[in-house]
Amino acid sequence: ISTETGRLRRMRELNIGCNHLVGQLPGVIGNLTNLEILNVRGNLLTGRIPESLSQLEFLEQLDLSRNLFSGSLPDDIGHLTLLDTIVLSDTRLTGGIPESYCASDRSNSLAIVSCKGDYTIDMECKCCSSIAVCADAIPTALDGFTQP
Repeated sequence: ISTETGRLRRMRELNIGCNHLVGQLPGVIGNLTNLEILNVRGNLLTGRIPESLSQLEFLEQLDLSRNLFSGSLPDDIGHLTLLDTIVLSDTRLTGGIPESYCASDRSNSLAIVSCKGDYTIDMECKCCSSIAVCADAIPTALDGFTQP
């Protein structure tokens, strides 16, 4: 993923799923300040989720599934008060949804999908409305994701 992507500040949806992309999600992703949907599903992305993700104040849907990410979600993701769906299945992420998210106004509407795939994921969220644990339990909130 090119660092030039960070120059597309008016972009509202970035769907680069299932493109066999390798490398890390660049920190410049945080420059896409109007982004509402981020779908990087089904690539070979590695490393930690960049802290700059927490700068996407309009982000509503986040699909990081089927990648090789490691570590945990950034603590500051709790400031994303519009975020209502996170798909984390089949990654190597650990930990849970940061407790800072529970202080937000919309915390009770967050849906997490953490299905078991090749990599077991155990995400916790003390204030979330639902945590789907298998593919057929994915909430209708994901209907807005554009599939490639």
